[in-house]
Amino acid sequence: MLIDEQYRRTTRKNSKNYLEGIMAVSAPTLNNEASDKKASTGRKILFGTVSAALAVVLAAGGAYWWHQHNKLSQASMVDCQLAQKLVDSAQHIPDGTAAIDKWEKSERQRRSQMKDGYLGANISVYDGWALGNAKGQGTPPSKSDVKQLEDTANRHCIEAGIEISLPQITS
Repeated sequence: MLIDEQYRRTTRKNSKNYLEGIMAVSAPTLNNEASDKKASTGRKILFGTVSAALAVVLAAGGAYWWHQHNKLSQASMVDCQLAQKLVDSAQHIPDGTAAIDKWEKSERQRRSQMKDGYLGANISVYDGWALGNAKGQGTPPSKSDVKQLEDTANRHCIEAGIEISLPQITS
């Protein structure tokens, strides 16, 4: 056992000078480096595990956000059904300038009732192609253009469970 004795200043108490001493007793400590290394290694493993788990959670959250951010808008069932009706109507555009203009105005008004504007824009492109063909302007779109537009429109209706069919426009 080690004994440390510290002397403090001489004080005056009741007119007597005396030394005030403090005795501290301390036990020798074992310098066990093996237990220190084991504790240090355990803390490192715990820190690494927590860091890895946090990285996985952040990566999953980021992937989910990216998917939601880049996903096409999903139209309602009513919008998808209306889109198909508009496409079907484009197959029967009447003859004559006045009748075509009336059809175009009616089609635009019906399309404006759609809540999903992106699906409405795709249907508008198809209507424009059909209208141009009915007026004898331009050339009909290629099969690949119609197929690509159909695929884009259908991606808006995945959750509604409705598949929109865009027939090929022929002159």
